[in-house]
Amino acid sequence: MHRIDLIRQINWFIQQMKKENHPNATTLSDHFGTNRQSAQNALTVMREHYHIPMQYVPAKRGYRLDRQFDLPSFWIDDDELLLLAMTRNVLNDMEDRKAWERLFKKMSLLSLNRIAALQKRIHFKDTGRYRSRPGILGRLIEAILDNRECEMAYQPVYRPLTPFTVRICPLCLVYYRNNWYLIALYQEKPHTYALARIESVTVGESAEDHSQLIERIREVIDQPFGIFTTDDDDRPRTVRLRFSPAIAPFIRTVCFHPGQEMEPTADGGLILRFPSFINPELIGEILRYGPEVTVLEPAVLKEQVVESLRKNLEIYGDGRRETGTVNRES
Repeated sequence: MHRIDLIRQINWFIQQMKKENHPNATTLSDHFGTNRQSAQNALTVMREHYHIPMQYVPAKRGYRLDRQFDLPSFWIDDDELLLLAMTRNVLNDMEDRKAWERLFKKMSLLSLNRIAALQKRIHFKDTGRYRSRPGILGRLIEAILDNRECEMAYQPVYRPLTPFTVRICPLCLVYYRNNWYLIALYQEKPHTYALARIESVTVGESAEDHSQLIERIREVIDQPFGIFTTDDDDRPRTVRLRFSPAIAPFIRTVCFHPGQEMEPTADGGLILRFPSFINPELIGEILRYGPEVTVLEPAVLKEQVVESLRKNLEIYGDGRRETGTVNRES
């Protein structure tokens, strides 16, 4: 049955119950010219999907309302509800998930699709995701919405590795590659912090209005590759990478940057061009493709990739020598 037709039938049935006309499957099918089975299915939807407080009155051979009830004034498209179902996967705070479950239960009533059943078929493998501490995301959202400063304890992963406590002004949150990041103002400059590295947050006093800075950040956040784009004084560089013919078909399906440019090579390979800061994230992304990628420019990026490969070779070179020694002794 078409959604609009079903909604029309449900609405008519509710109005008849409000008028105490005690409608039933027969009157419903007669009014809309449908068969009895279709009318029975509509009654099932009313009871089980919309939880309409309808009670059968044997003496009247029809239904009445136990209490006041109206259909929702707006409806959720299935695509919108499916997107809502998928958002659960980004929540690793149990309190956030409980709030989501309550919201999803309410919103699912506004769709006629079996979205709850579909959600059970949506799987999310969260390897590679960093786990933030419970309550951190909620406190940051509170600070952002109320425009308040925060005192934050942070554990960095790059040198220096010493934990530190700073007073910041949270500006916005960015969800990037299955992880949450905070862009906050520290000493009058925007910095990027991974939520998984934040050990505690205390919401403080009201902060100055930084709406213009937030708009500027929104404009530039997608321009360079990566998330760590606000901590550097250096400008983004144009990165050019050459991928081998073996991996070129796969690279054509990968979005490194919204404004990336691809150029095929004569041997079936691919040259990829996009803007980026030179940082550990970019170097790690390049190294994951091993010998299938070559850095063409900039020179400073090539030097850092070569240095990383050299250090890896030293480690594995020592490992080979140790293995060879053990084999000779055995």
